[in-house]
Amino acid sequence: MKNDIAAVEDRVTRDTLTRRVEDLEKRVGALEVTPEKIDLDLLTQRVQALEAKSSVSDLADAAPKAVPKSQATSAAKP
Repeated sequence: MKNDIAAVEDRVTRDTLTRRVEDLEKRVGALEVTPEKIDLDLLTQRVQALEAKSSVSDLADAAPKAVPKSQATSAAKP
């Protein structure tokens, strides 16, 4: 019984990997036909990453800064 289950799991894994490899081969083939698309895709990804980093940085700058407790206490004393 355990051997049957292992064989089924192995077959499913191989089938899944085979489909994944075929899909990747199709994608690579499509990209080889249009190499300028690769450059455009890479540039688009880089711009998106920079925009995301910039927006996170803007949010961090807009957030109120926490004042350490020792400074807050000393600032409250006259």
